[in-house]
Amino acid sequence: MAVGDVYEVAVDMTVKGEHCVNVFKFRETVEETDTIPAENLALGYQAAIIAGWAALLSNEVQFNCIYVRRISPAPGVAFTVLLTDPGEEVSEAIPTTSALLITWYSETATKRGRGRNYFAGLPETSQAGGKLEGDVLAAWNAFGTLMLTPVVAAGGGTGVWALAVWSDVNAAAVDVVTRVVRTNLATMRTRRQRPGTS
Repeated sequence: MAVGDVYEVAVDMTVKGEHCVNVFKFRETVEETDTIPAENLALGYQAAIIAGWAALLSNEVQFNCIYVRRISPAPGVAFTVLLTDPGEEVSEAIPTTSALLITWYSETATKRGRGRNYFAGLPETSQAGGKLEGDVLAAWNAFGTLMLTPVVAAGGGTGVWALAVWSDVNAAAVDVVTRVVRTNLATMRTRRQRPGTS
């Protein structure tokens, strides 16, 4: 509820029956005056991002929910928006062990000044030999630009949030200023949950 507060936005989805979550951090840049800012951020994120993201994914993908909570300076009231959006591309989904990788860069030129997200659920038709087709790469670059556009509160709030990179070590967030969409699909084998772990 103040400029500089940091929120975590977790987008939960199912890809061919496999559960996946993408987590983003957002820093409040314009003060939110509503008593539940997480709600207005969640609704704003849904309105601004989800349709553009779904348009790039296989129809074997199902968005389930957006879960938002404040993580800094102290935990705040969390909010969940249930989703029913499926992916829109009529094609088999690429297995979740291979995903599109976007690297986020801030003006801080260290490891703590950059982050990454793996985007699972791409349609088989979007790649050839593990490399993205030209028009698909252009579409994901446009999505990356969309992610860099600050999220404006929906639901009657006043807040505006910018995509950020969070450092656990520094307990601080720095705003993302650019991104790179990798042309090769990334392997996530070492990042997947193993049986018997939580």
